[in-house]
Amino acid sequence: MPRQSNCKDPKNPKQVSIVIVNWNSALDTITCIESLQRCSYVDFDLIVVDNGSQPEDVNLLEERCGRCVKIIRNETNLGFAGGVNKGIATALKNDSPFILLLNNDTVVDPEFLEILISHMVADPEIGIATPKINYYSAPAKIWSAGGYISKLRASGFSYGEGRGEAKFSLPRTVTFASGCCMLIRTEMLKKVGLFDENYFLYLEDSDFCYRVVHHGYKILYVPESRIFHKVNMTSKKKSAVLPLYYTTRNRLYFARKFLGNMFFLSAAYLMVTLLGKSIIWLIKGELNNLGAVQRAFFDFLKKKFGKAEYF
Repeated sequence: MPRQSNCKDPKNPKQVSIVIVNWNSALDTITCIESLQRCSYVDFDLIVVDNGSQPEDVNLLEERCGRCVKIIRNETNLGFAGGVNKGIATALKNDSPFILLLNNDTVVDPEFLEILISHMVADPEIGIATPKINYYSAPAKIWSAGGYISKLRASGFSYGEGRGEAKFSLPRTVTFASGCCMLIRTEMLKKVGLFDENYFLYLEDSDFCYRVVHHGYKILYVPESRIFHKVNMTSKKKSAVLPLYYTTRNRLYFARKFLGNMFFLSAAYLMVTLLGKSIIWLIKGELNNLGAVQRAFFDFLKKKFGKAEYF
């Protein structure tokens, strides 16, 4: 496939609009963009949503990438869901048939996008295609090989985490794809709707995938396509207990939203699991973890969703 410029041309819409969210991680974002610019498939636009970063961070991003990347600046951090929704809204104006969501802390193989596109074009029933996602720090180990939605645990979970590649070398239909990297059919997105911003962080991809499957579309794991993920680099800069708070609160919200009477079983499972962990945290003196879980349950009961100001 001949290489060409991926700078935006309003008279010639691209096949893919790529949406990346940045939050005080310009160097990671620049590295990600540089890897995209080495792709064999170049018929794409790049949209970076800056989620209220420090001025020096977004200024660096604009200085290094502003010429061929559309940068949307949010005044505050809207979370992953709010950030990608801003990017998707811009992508929809591009009339691209596909939208790629990609974490900024990833580096991609040059052929990854071309392979994903070929599968999407071949089968119109595929709503999402997701690559094999390996650890950046351990390139031969899988972080996500697609995944599944567990109703009991009220969340999406990845296959193959921490394992080698051999057992995950065949394409398969799955029910969960990590928001770290998903190629989305725009036609389907218009039917399914945007990401639910009540989550703010974590499980918004589980919610989206659940709706995709409910609408009768397939989610395809494509192992020939591969990227590398630095894993939780951004959220852990802010607070070590931030993931614990959001995953706890948001699993309750997911169960209430989708699972009907099974919500009570899922909530009981979560409470028993966290009770066991709480005993360990008490022994270790990790009281911040206990506080995060307590706030998560209280906020769910009070219907306080979106961004939690505690962090």
